[in-house]
Amino acid sequence: MPAAATVLSWDAPGLNWDAINATWDGSIDPPDPNPPGKMAQVKLNLDRLNREQLAALAQQIHDAMDGNANYATPNPALATVLTDITALETGLDQLEAARQTAKEKTVEVDELAGTVRTQLTALAAYVQNASGGDEQKILSAGMQVKDTGAPVQMTPVTGLESSPGDDSGEVDLTWDPVRGASSYEIQTSPDPITADSWGHGGISTKSKLTLTGLPTGDRCWFRVRAIGANGNGAWSDPATKVVP
Repeated sequence: MPAAATVLSWDAPGLNWDAINATWDGSIDPPDPNPPGKMAQVKLNLDRLNREQLAALAQQIHDAMDGNANYATPNPALATVLTDITALETGLDQLEAARQTAKEKTVEVDELAGTVRTQLTALAAYVQNASGGDEQKILSAGMQVKDTGAPVQMTPVTGLESSPGDDSGEVDLTWDPVRGASSYEIQTSPDPITADSWGHGGISTKSKLTLTGLPTGDRCWFRVRAIGANGNGAWSDPATKVVP
């Protein structure tokens, strides 16, 4: 037969301690869950906190310990901790402001980069026209020369049309794009056209251009040719318009 459980009786009626099964049978508070020799440990988990969470936790701890009779002589001093908390919060505010400034500056720089790209594209068209396709002249402008592969012959521009511009002295020109063209040269002539009447009107990297400063009320003529890496195309059939 199994041995009978040893039961220790206390003075108070109904309070018995079962030494074998280590259970408490009574109506008063159970034994201390943290008996001598077993100490609670502080947990912070600082490595899991971001900077904002760290600042919030530090402020919470400062406020809880400030004036707390359990901690009469904190080390480091709470005044020192508060100074550093304030500096951290100020730094976080400054960092957020710097981020916002950086975003705004990025937009500004991207716009400037777009402007410079447009300028370089226009310069490339100018160099292409002024160099006449001479490789050494192009290289002397600090630009590279495309590997053209099979030569692409520039075909004449077609579909040239002229229409009144938005202001006096302006005429809008449009035409069909030409395959392989890097830019287009535009010439103008007063009426009537003669062998020597054509003059430079402008350069465009797109298949359109607005001419300005034309003589209001006069009839003008216009023609366009494509410019490519392998030379210039033939002039288009001319278009005409009375300048508004």
